[in-house]
Amino acid sequence: MSLSSELKGCWTTVERPPRRVYIDAGANWANTLRLYRDELHKLSRFPVERSTSSQPWEIYAFEASPVIQPFVEDFVKHLNGLAPRPALLVPPIGSSRSHAQYSSMFNCTSTASYGVRKVVMFQCLFDRFERHILNHIRSAFSNESTAFFQSPRLIEKRLKEALEPNNDPAGRPRYTFIPAAIGSQNGWLDIKWSAMQQFFPLRTSWSTLRRARAAGMPLRAKVRSIDFVQWLCDSFQPSDHVVLKLDIEGGEHSILTRMLLSEPSLRSYELVDLFTGECHSQGRCKTWRRHYKNGTIPHKGMTAFRAFLFSKSVIPEWDNYSRPADQLVPIASSCPPAGSNLEWPCRTP
Repeated sequence: MSLSSELKGCWTTVERPPRRVYIDAGANWANTLRLYRDELHKLSRFPVERSTSSQPWEIYAFEASPVIQPFVEDFVKHLNGLAPRPALLVPPIGSSRSHAQYSSMFNCTSTASYGVRKVVMFQCLFDRFERHILNHIRSAFSNESTAFFQSPRLIEKRLKEALEPNNDPAGRPRYTFIPAAIGSQNGWLDIKWSAMQQFFPLRTSWSTLRRARAAGMPLRAKVRSIDFVQWLCDSFQPSDHVVLKLDIEGGEHSILTRMLLSEPSLRSYELVDLFTGECHSQGRCKTWRRHYKNGTIPHKGMTAFRAFLFSKSVIPEWDNYSRPADQLVPIASSCPPAGSNLEWPCRTP
């Protein structure tokens, strides 16, 4: 390959076939890692050389929650054909929608008023899965796990995988998991207990808190955060087809500010072709729409982001390969050991 001396925007143009890239920023329980397959019908909107590219897909998953990172690590190994599918022994709750779904599956619904209902449903799920939840916490927050997922060398190595196209001769997709948050600069993200409550009832009781703390659950955790804009610029170029899913609980605003307001000369937004995500904080979302209408953010190359700014559609919670029932197959097909506090119908394979 020959390196072009012409620098366009923040990227360096390299003569190579267009790449096909899916970035899952906010991978949660790996339930949207294959969302790019669901979005393929939209490729016809883009230039022919990209929509017909024969390059195998590259998937880059980012997840900041230490509670979830170990499962995503194992699931990515499974998708790469390096390990069997990991057993899922805890409900993969990542939102109110998934919480309601799993509460229904495990007979944890309630007819109480909304606020009381959520507390009752969370407590019911916790009581049913307590043994597995506490075991999961012990593993996720062990010294070994913390050292592995916070390793600068590991994160840097995986970020650099994006520098090399996926040239798998069999056309298989390549999945890469980066156990880090994304932001507008390199640093650390402080995650509070309230942001790690995938398993715990709202207004957690002191007894539940004590059990979780005894298992190793911290009141807050620090995770590495990477400069997403710079990584995007260093790794890809406009000829690539890049699909971006962004669901990072409000962290999108600092990234969009850098891309569209503070450093628009980088033209990093031109590197994204298809954008799906959730805009958190309606006040700030309205501000972005006002910026767009007033012309204070670039319009050229903004096709991918316009739908995000103006659409009221909700980001898909699961791809078509990870529906709730599919994710819970390992639970439903495995009876809990005698003496456990888990009570639901199960079947043997």
